[in-house]
Amino acid sequence: MALRKTTAATSESDSETTSSTTEDTEPQTKKYRSTYYSRKSEISTLQQELKTLSERLAELQPQQYLVHRAALQDACTENAVLQQDLHVSDLVLARMQAIWSNETATRMRNPLETYIRLAGDAQQRRATLHALHAPVLDRALRFILERTRDMRLNQSQRQTHTVDATNGDHLLVQFDVTPFPNITNTRHVFDKIQFTVAHQEFQFWEHLNATAVCDSDGMENELASHARFLIATPFGVEIEQNVARFWRFAESSEHLSEPHGIYVIEFIDDDPTYSFQPDRRVRIDISCVILCRPYRYISADGTLEEGVSIVRWTFSRLHRIQCELAPQVKQDLVDMFPRWGEVFRQSIRRYMAKE
Repeated sequence: MALRKTTAATSESDSETTSSTTEDTEPQTKKYRSTYYSRKSEISTLQQELKTLSERLAELQPQQYLVHRAALQDACTENAVLQQDLHVSDLVLARMQAIWSNETATRMRNPLETYIRLAGDAQQRRATLHALHAPVLDRALRFILERTRDMRLNQSQRQTHTVDATNGDHLLVQFDVTPFPNITNTRHVFDKIQFTVAHQEFQFWEHLNATAVCDSDGMENELASHARFLIATPFGVEIEQNVARFWRFAESSEHLSEPHGIYVIEFIDDDPTYSFQPDRRVRIDISCVILCRPYRYISADGTLEEGVSIVRWTFSRLHRIQCELAPQVKQDLVDMFPRWGEVFRQSIRRYMAKE
């Protein structure tokens, strides 16, 4: 009987223990399962969002490619149109240059040319030159202002055009712009121009080992003067030039409202005192305008650029050679012809460099 009681007690104790263990385990299992399903739900939600975003990205990528491709095509089309427009402009400019070259070769028009006939009497000669002073300078000033309209005078430029005319003359047209930055005294630069012109002929011919003799009216410092040059070249050819010189400096004028100086050299058509002798000498006629004026520009970085610029335009004619010369000598004269205009440019640079 005692044994049975013990067993029953033991069974009862085990039953209580098992019941107690079961009661302790059930809350932990419920808590674990609740966290698991929560995480699983979050993962499922994120996967669904990822799928949705991936599908959207797949939709956008072709659209982005199409947009980029369309933009690239538009840029290429615009570039092609611009290139075509530039090509058309180049063709128009080439056509204009062809017209100008043909006009120069056939008509030989000199926009500065003024018929000048000097009398034998000294007083009449001076009266003629002084009467021509204003109209010659005004005409030349209007021309050179149009020739340089919209041009940047702070940039050095140089152009040379030569042509053999149908009548046997050899023509030379030269144009150059020579800027001197950081110089503000226009009158000072113009004084250098006058000095350069006065010595240009001698410097040029001396450089070629030629001898130049000048007959002048002694009025070099006057606003209008005359000079005749006779040059003996080392290859036995005599060259003659007969020119009138006009100059003016003004703080302002009808055509230009700023300080400026203008110098004009114009050949003489008829002069009984110095008659042309084409059967013995080579004749060179020169029409030249030199304008000295200040310039002011705002550079790309916003700073002010100031200086003085010299603009020169020259129309020269080497008349058909009528005296007996060897073909090589004639060619030497033609080759030498363009170098005359470079003397002024080089000389004025040299004089200004000494400042």
